[in-house]
Amino acid sequence: MKASGHIGFILLSLAASWASAAAPLSYVVVDTGQNRCYDQSREIACPAKGAPFFGQDAQFQGVQPAYRDNGDGTVSDLNTGLMWQQNPGEK
Repeated sequence: MKASGHIGFILLSLAASWASAAAPLSYVVVDTGQNRCYDQSREIACPAKGAPFFGQDAQFQGVQPAYRDNGDGTVSDLNTGLMWQQNPGEK
């Protein structure tokens, strides 16, 4: 493959990855409740867009967690549909 072929392949691969990154999710991402920002060693004021450390979880609001006690020893996540045992027993 010639150099121009390699470059074209790389550009096509990058375009495909960018397109898939922008695609809507087919599942729910539930908010973590994180409300503090950090640099590499300590808590900081949440940075402005374009500043170092911008884009932390605390700077975004998401779908709030919602659970239901099913009354039968299980709990359901109302956002994802997942279900868990409340007490898995002895380990």
